[in-house]
Amino acid sequence: MTEEQIVSIVLVVMGSITAIRPDIMLRFQVWSQRVIMGAKYEPGVRTYKVMRIIGIVLTFLGFLAWFGILE
Repeated sequence: MTEEQIVSIVLVVMGSITAIRPDIMLRFQVWSQRVIMGAKYEPGVRTYKVMRIIGIVLTFLGFLAWFGILE
């Protein structure tokens, strides 16, 4: 397995998880801001939409890398 394949698999997995279940990444974001900065952060509906879009973009980049288009 080459580095390109490993990176593409990671991008596809992380992107699809973020696109399908954005709450997983947002829970980590809420936890980190609460612990590190002591802030109370409650993500809104728009934040979930933005996380889904980011997940779709990451998945798309992963597939482009998988098929060798991003060389």
